[in-house]
Amino acid sequence: MMIDLYLFSMLFVFFVFSTMTVMPAFVAEVLQGDARVLGLLGGISGAGSMTVTLLILPVVHNVRRTGILVSGALIWFGTMLMIMTSIANPSVSEVIRRVGDYLGISEPIVVTAAIFGYLQGMAGPLVMTTSMGLLQQMSPQAMRARLLGLSSMITFGLQPFSGLLVGYSGEHLGPANALWINGFLLV
Repeated sequence: MMIDLYLFSMLFVFFVFSTMTVMPAFVAEVLQGDARVLGLLGGISGAGSMTVTLLILPVVHNVRRTGILVSGALIWFGTMLMIMTSIANPSVSEVIRRVGDYLGISEPIVVTAAIFGYLQGMAGPLVMTTSMGLLQQMSPQAMRARLLGLSSMITFGLQPFSGLLVGYSGEHLGPANALWINGFLLV
């Protein structure tokens, strides 16, 4: 079970944290946005995380099958990321523009990306806090510090490597395709 917790953290770092490497290019090339749009997406993702932290996490700590819960959160993030990157498809973006014009939304593509950014942000606290909390509860007292240190080493040690791979794929495949691949691999 502890190996699963490490695996969940590794998947989250490798496929979720690394998306921030390509997000500025996605905002510039696909959303035709600037620093304001990038900040909006980061902030709205944080709002999704805060919502889950305040409203859902207190309830789910009593769930018996936490592995299914954490797996579901990873699948949720991947699905929302794949849907968000479908904005890069010209026919999808045209439909979003038409619906936005009908509803009177000034930047419908950005609003759509923000909605899916919010939904993506909901996965983070479920994965990381549940994994870290269970790791602390399940580890023997004498091994707790070592196991938490290993978890931190995995989490922070994978970030540069995963960012490099996602950045490379974003450079050669395009930012939307790189993000879509990350989402697909999580699902």
